[in-house]
Formats: sequence, structure tokens, C-alpha cells
Amino acid sequence: MLGAEAVDLVVGMLFVFLVFSLVVSGINEGITRALASRSRELWRALRELLDGGADKGDQRPRRDVSVDADSALSMKLYAHPLIGQLETAVRDQHSRLSRIPSTDFSRGLIDVIVSGEDTVSVEEFQRQLQDLPDSLRKPLRAITNEVGTDVEKLRRGIGEWFDARMSALSAIYRKKTKWVLFVLGLIVAVGLNVDAINAAQQLYRDDALRAAVAQQAVNVASECQNQQASDVEACTRKAVSDLDGSVRLPVGWTNQSISDVDGWQVLGWLIAAVALSQGAPFWYDLLRRAAGLRK
Repeated sequence: MLGAEAVDLVVGMLFVFLVFSLVVSGINEGITRALASRSRELWRALRELLDGGADKGDQRPRRDVSVDADSALSMKLYAHPLIGQLETAVRDQHSRLSRIPSTDFSRGLIDVIVSGEDTVSVEEFQRQLQDLPDSLRKPLRAITNEVGTDVEKLRRGIGEWFDARMSALSAIYRKKTKWVLFVLGLIVAVGLNVDAINAAQQLYRDDALRAAVAQQAVNVASECQNQQASDVEACTRKAVSDLDGSVRLPVGWTNQSISDVDGWQVLGWLIAAVALSQGAPFWYDLLRRAAGLRK
């Protein structure tokens, strides 16, 4: 069983990685918003999902889009009030939506498919599937075959199918961005001198520093342990910003010159870069578990 000093060392290092992974995620989020990366990925996926294919380039619909009977299904969906109302601040002439709730998607999709009908029925929905591309008609037909005549079950089924497709999209998006996060992690590690090897050595040698950092880590872990998974990063960021600034983390530049950098420091930066690219939720989960071992 780990001793108290070893537990504090582990907790302290996890906390260091958590704090600076928040810095990396903040930078990445700023870049993502500026480039509308998630929004672009969402609308490309929707074009493929609803229209049976997507062209190259920016797939996002314009905010002033007008639709008619011949418009693509994705354009009709965007023009639906349930989807259009999700837009927030106007930054350019294209959609900035990066997420569509499954309930809004399913209700909006059913409405645009059975457009012109006063009441929605599963039978009418099935009849309207004939004009859709195979890539959309087949999964929707499979869903309608399972729900009988219950429209609410149809909405739930379409929502679950959409959530599954968006989860797959998120996995692909994370895979695409892993190298971006590594590069950002390396920039943060070098810029702020987050040397994982040196940080571990400082915590190991300095009992007071180790105990203080570990206690702050436990405070953050306990403050956010009851949050929903989607809210953990925001809670952690706030908890870290509210910490006592008198406790110094074992990182940062002092009077060291570039000529003093050696192979061990470079290795420490690389270890930190890999660690920081894992994301704050990953390190928070490990920190929460490790903090439970501290007495």
C-alpha cells in the first residue's frame, strides 16, 4: 500500500497536469471558436447524413437561407424554428451551431419530412421516406418498423440514432485534434516550463510544498465531485482560479538561461506535453480517485 508521502506526490503531479491541461484546453477552445471548427464538422456530417453526401469546403448554411420544396433536407432542417432558434451571437453570415440537441433534431426532422401535414403519424412519415436517399431512408425505416404507431417512440428512436452518429463524429473529431493538442501542450510546457521530471523531484524533496499542493488538489477534487460529467471542466476551472495563490506549483522559469537546458528538461517537457494533451476531464477523474486514498 502506498505511504502518505507517495500518495501526496501522485496527487500533486496529477494536480499539476490538471491545472495546465486547463490552459491547453482553453487555448484550443479559443482557436476552435475562432475557426468555427466544430460547427464546420457538424454541418458536413449533417449534409452526409441527410442529403447523402457532402461537397468540399465549408458546409455551413447561411443565416439568411431561404428554402423551398426543392431545397436539400439539411437546409430545410436548418430553417426549422427548433434549429434556427439555437443560433446565438452573429459573427459571420454562416451558422455557428456546433451542437444540436437530439430532441430538437428528431422533432425538426419529422416536421420537415412530413411538411404540410396538420397532424404527424408514423404511417405518413413512412410514406414520405420514399423520396429520401438510401443512406437516410434505410435507418429511418428500420426505426419506424420498431415503434408501431407511437409517434413519441419514433421521436425517441430518431434522437437516439442521431446521438449515436454524433458520438461517432465526436470520436473522429478528437482523433483529428490529438496532434493539435500535443503541439499546444508542448508550447505550454516549454513556455511555462512545465517540466514533469523536475516538478516530481521538487515535490519529492520538499515536504511542505508536497503537502500544500496535495491539499489544494484535494480541495478541487472534493468541490467538483458531484458535478455532471459535462460540467466537470467548467467547475474545475473555477475551483482552480479560486485557489489560494500563496501555494506555488513546482513549475515555471527562474533565472535559467537557454544554455542550461539539458536532455532531462527536454524529456520533462515532452512528458508534460503528452500529459496535457489528454484533457482536463481525464486528469480530474484520476485526481478524484487518488485524492480518495489521502488520509
